[in-house]
Amino acid sequence: RWAAREAVLKDRSSPCQMPSIWSCARGRDAGPEDDSEPPDEETIEVVNKAVGAVEAGEACLSLTGHLIGDELCETLAEAVLKSQTLRWLQLDRNMLGDASALAISRVLSNPGAVLQSLDLDFNRVRDIGATHIAESLEVNTSLKDLQLHCNAIGPTGAAKFAKALRANKTLRTLSLHGNATQDLGAAALARALECNSSLRTLSLHGTGIFDEGAKKLGKALQANSTLRELSLGGNFISDAGAASLAEMLKVNKALQELQLNNNRVSDEGAIQLAQSIEQNQSLRDLWLVNNPVTVVGVRAFAKALEENTTLSRLGLTADVVGRKDEGTDDDSLRALQRSHTMRKALKCVSEGQEQLCIAGSEFNEKGISRLAKAIQRSGTLSDLRLDGCEISDKGAEILAEALEENTSLAQVSLANNKIGDAGATRLAAVLKRNNTLENLDLDGNPISEDVSSVISTPRLTTPRTWSARSAEGVGNTITRPPGVGSGQHSTLDIGKMNAGAFRAMSAAARRSDDAAVREEALGPLFPGEHNVTHRRALAMEVVGAEVPKSLARKVQGEHFVAGDQEQESWEGYDEGQYEEGQY
Repeated sequence: RWAAREAVLKDRSSPCQMPSIWSCARGRDAGPEDDSEPPDEETIEVVNKAVGAVEAGEACLSLTGHLIGDELCETLAEAVLKSQTLRWLQLDRNMLGDASALAISRVLSNPGAVLQSLDLDFNRVRDIGATHIAESLEVNTSLKDLQLHCNAIGPTGAAKFAKALRANKTLRTLSLHGNATQDLGAAALARALECNSSLRTLSLHGTGIFDEGAKKLGKALQANSTLRELSLGGNFISDAGAASLAEMLKVNKALQELQLNNNRVSDEGAIQLAQSIEQNQSLRDLWLVNNPVTVVGVRAFAKALEENTTLSRLGLTADVVGRKDEGTDDDSLRALQRSHTMRKALKCVSEGQEQLCIAGSEFNEKGISRLAKAIQRSGTLSDLRLDGCEISDKGAEILAEALEENTSLAQVSLANNKIGDAGATRLAAVLKRNNTLENLDLDGNPISEDVSSVISTPRLTTPRTWSARSAEGVGNTITRPPGVGSGQHSTLDIGKMNAGAFRAMSAAARRSDDAAVREEALGPLFPGEHNVTHRRALAMEVVGAEVPKSLARKVQGEHFVAGDQEQESWEGYDEGQYEEGQY
């Protein structure tokens, strides 16, 4: 079937006479001589039963893949013409040619027509048959959905449908997917879209459209206010065509889905599209799968998604290997992931969920501002966890303003961020105005002891600091988790450890191949001679070494000492299996 399509596209100026994909799959031409072949008895029986069903008042009829030809289609059409109940007719994957299209056009042009959905995918309808159907649409007032995937319709047939769209007021969906309508057909349809007000979905996927056709469609849709979905995948659209569509998206307020999969859009076109969605507030789905986009295009979309608030799905594949000239690949992917995480968070809040946990995600001030606005409006969110999200004093101030207005939150955790004295003081002030907030956790933030002692209350948890030996990449003061050397008998949980300190100590341990040095670097996490076993086990874990079962059992069954207090042994650490946050 692809060979047939490419043969037509070699000469873009010639009329399309491409055989249907159905006939190509069987190695036969779509010529009229095939229609003279007598139908077999099985097919005749199927059609006779279908006629009986129509006469009996059936509303939906599916005749997919029964090798129905023109002669039997005319018999079926006569029954459908008289029906006042049939609303949905599926005739895909048959042998319907231009004669069948003529019979169907009689049904559609009937003043009493009630048919609403017609599927003629994978048949043999050519420009002549398309003309018959298109002319009937000029007077039809019932059909809403017309599917003509993979027939043999060329630019002439597409132009006839364009003419019909100027007069038709009821058709909602038109699919010419897989027909070689080319740029001439796209241009004709574009002119029709300038005045049509009924069509909601148009599929021109794999129809041989180049940049010229995309430009015509882009210009037309600047004036169109009703089309919701446009599929241009599987064509030959490059950056010039993408730029025209991007200009359209800046002003169009109706289009909700644009498909550009399997085209030739590179970074230049991707940047244009990304910049357009910063302004667009209607598009919900944008697809750019299998285009030559690299990390540069990814970065552009990551930036755009920080501004756009309406796009729900972005389909994007990109080559992110070996492009270090414009920054690191990881930076671009992290930015895109940050935008994705924020959108998921906003969706959770808007849907009325009671708990939101996005610990460990990195957010900038724009992201925090968007989340804060959602929190401020929420009346259902009761538990918010933003641990380790790189939130600074500025972010804390933004969240504080939202928390002052929120009336549903009872638990808020901002542990292990970058909130200093100014941010902590501002958040502490929230508790004086908000009576519903029961617990605000600021543990693991770089808050001074002086400020901690002033703002700490039963409702506000602040970090306790303690001196630790200096290691490469480890400061002299790190956060002590509750219960370690504080007189409290609680299990030491690495998951509650200051994330920054834990990462720094782990990194210092990884830099050495010597077990003793690794244990020394991890010493501040497990002070005292009694914790040698635990230091040894964790030192092996951070470098990816397998912990011997004997050592694992010893760790599980042995009490350990934190400061001068004996603690209970850790659970969930046995047989060398280790899950981050549990040990």
